[in-house]
Amino acid sequence: MRVINDSYPILYNDVAVPATRKMESLLDAALPGYEIGQALAYEPGYLADWPAEVYEISMADASLEARARSVKRMQSQIADYLRVTYDGFAKVTTSSAVLSAESFKLVLVPAWITTYHTGSLLRQAFVNGQTGRVHGEEPAKTAAGWLGKLLN
Repeated sequence: MRVINDSYPILYNDVAVPATRKMESLLDAALPGYEIGQALAYEPGYLADWPAEVYEISMADASLEARARSVKRMQSQIADYLRVTYDGFAKVTTSSAVLSAESFKLVLVPAWITTYHTGSLLRQAFVNGQTGRVHGEEPAKTAAGWLGKLLN
């Protein structure tokens, strides 16, 4: 058995964490599409006559979530690297004991949230206000639904 012990710095910039628990799966899919580096400085006029979501998650909790996402990404990258570089491996142990975050950003991203109908079900969609890309809930593709359509 070969033991590899190494350490190296990993830098993740702009790990996006939704500030609300609403539409969590859609936001997780949509947030990576934003170019945070192109974000404009906030001005109250941007929200004039527009509804805005108020954050529900504290900066401390968002920081912990960003750290957890970074560790998970790091572990996946290390496993992928070892899988490609070496012919198999038995166990990988990682540590985030020296993990540090240098800065945080609270960013208001332009977005629209809407609903649409698929059959009798109401679905939600999220529109990235920076790119125009739409992320929506998709109807479940079940055997019962497929058979129902086939028999009708």
